[in-house]
Amino acid sequence: MTPNVSIDKYVLLQFKSSLREQQRELQQTIDRVEKDIRDAADSTADSMDLSSSNAARESMAARNTQNRRKLKVIELALERIQNGSFGACIGCGGAIRLRRLQAIPFASHCIDCQERLEQGVLNVATGSISAPNGGFMHNPAS
Repeated sequence: MTPNVSIDKYVLLQFKSSLREQQRELQQTIDRVEKDIRDAADSTADSMDLSSSNAARESMAARNTQNRRKLKVIELALERIQNGSFGACIGCGGAIRLRRLQAIPFASHCIDCQERLEQGVLNVATGSISAPNGGFMHNPAS
């Protein structure tokens, strides 16, 4: 289902350009950190330096994992632009407000669904909202 979300073509191009720039910057950061991790692993050091080096590599790897997640979210937003669903909430199918997209161009949920997701009451995989009794009810908007 392609939602009926109307975003001006020029504004959509601006989002696409911004997301591509973020994608490029993140990929460069990921590549640079991976090189730094490899270089740190190749260097020989005494046991004290080795311990410090391991901690630094673990920290860099954790940051890189976060960068990869953000890169994936940006790539998904670019796919939504491509397939015409950018600006539609993947939780309820409604429009994501332009101000939210301007602040977070890779947002995939409207504010209401994002809050439900963070509270653990929205199941994005099934399009269901948690019912008061702990079960799930189908989200009629999806």
